[in-house]
Amino acid sequence: MQPNHQQCDEQCRARIRKHIRKLRRGAPVRVYAEAILSGEELDTHQCTTVLQVMLNPSGEMWRERTVAAWCLGERVCSPPEWKEATAHALRRVVDGREFVDRRGRIIRALKCNLAVAAVLSGAFILFLVSLIPSIGLPPPLFYLVGGWIIGTALLWMLVLVPGLLVSEDFELSRLAESRASAARSLGRLADPLASAVLARAATDARREVRQAAAVALPHALAAIGHEHLGALPPETTTNLCALLGRNNSALEVLVLDALECAGTGAAAEPVRRLASRSKSGSIRDAAARVLPILDERLRQETSATRLLRPAGSPNASSDVLLRPASSATAVPEEQLLRPTSEPTGMSD
Repeated sequence: MQPNHQQCDEQCRARIRKHIRKLRRGAPVRVYAEAILSGEELDTHQCTTVLQVMLNPSGEMWRERTVAAWCLGERVCSPPEWKEATAHALRRVVDGREFVDRRGRIIRALKCNLAVAAVLSGAFILFLVSLIPSIGLPPPLFYLVGGWIIGTALLWMLVLVPGLLVSEDFELSRLAESRASAARSLGRLADPLASAVLARAATDARREVRQAAAVALPHALAAIGHEHLGALPPETTTNLCALLGRNNSALEVLVLDALECAGTGAAAEPVRRLASRSKSGSIRDAAARVLPILDERLRQETSATRLLRPAGSPNASSDVLLRPASSATAVPEEQLLRPTSEPTGMSD
């Protein structure tokens, strides 16, 4: 099922407005985001500030990172090198691995668990105090405070493991918001180098990341041309091939076109399977068109790394192989080895 791009943009803008309202008043990212919403442009200094905020790895900065990623997709500064730097930073955020704040997550989870345990323990102590008048003697304050501290410690240890598990999922959901925002911005930039990370994000475990990548990936694939052969990240072909055979004809056509332009020989076998198993005739035809190109690239890549045996040495051992002459190191003539004695039969 193809996502409705207009509906996705409206929902994204609504979420961004919600995040902006929750940011601290006067925060640079909030000021710049509100300026963008009002139709203003950002200068290079403001874009640099937004970029620095987006690359802050702290888990507590997830909302600022989400809004900053949206800003960079809405307003890109004019110098081409700035667009390249922005696209590179957005690819890092979509990848997300360097923004998993494990240490901060554990600290925040411990604080949250302690607060929950203290509240529950205090509520239990107050409940006991409410029952004391029927006994007639109120307990000393020392016992109340001691009971609250002991109860808090016991409850904290009891909810520690479940709290850590819940906090991990909560932190990953926050990170997914930032990754989805960055993926949508990459789609607006139509960055061909983002095809690899967007293709991997299209199969992500988080629904919001998958949806954002599905919207952005066609724009990145459409920007791939023959000039990108050998210039894309090495994992691009593998990640794109993982999208084949998923009953998404429109996306598969774009993937096949991209592989035709810049795919390596590693895509030959996945495309061959698609050509024989796809239920769509148009997909089979497109795969059959691309397959000979990929087979030829695979042949060239294999022959370029193949080692040959010397034809003039039939008695040579099997481990004697020839390497390309271009890889040989030039040796000065005076350093070459010469025989210590003349061969038999050559003397005067």
